[in-house]
Amino acid sequence: MTATSSDHPPSSTGGEPTLSDLNSKINTLQADWDSEASSLHQILDDHDCRHRQFEAKVNKQFVEVNNQLANGFPKADIQFGKVNNQPANWFPESDIQFAKVNAQLVNEFAKSTTNCKRFRINSRASSLTLKV
Repeated sequence: MTATSSDHPPSSTGGEPTLSDLNSKINTLQADWDSEASSLHQILDDHDCRHRQFEAKVNKQFVEVNNQLANGFPKADIQFGKVNNQPANWFPESDIQFAKVNAQLVNEFAKSTTNCKRFRINSRASSLTLKV
């Protein structure tokens, strides 16, 4: 075959490529491949470095959030205790108010009962006067 393919460099003599021409082409391709591999290796190293930095930042933030939660729970427990105790503190006041109202009702009932007894006593005595 006298025709050369596009993959083979033309020979310096114009015919088929020589071993020297092929060796030169192989060396050029090898250098290009080494350059590309080196660039890819550098890109991967940069990516790994950025990934490690990102991971370190995330871990640091996780530790900070974890510490805030650990420090916040006792505060939250104290706040919850305060809120939880407020109704307990309100009940004695409402119990006192209930007792006062109950006492007033009992007193009013006792007065009305006394007045009813007086009315009955006066009715029996044939006196129709009502004392209020």
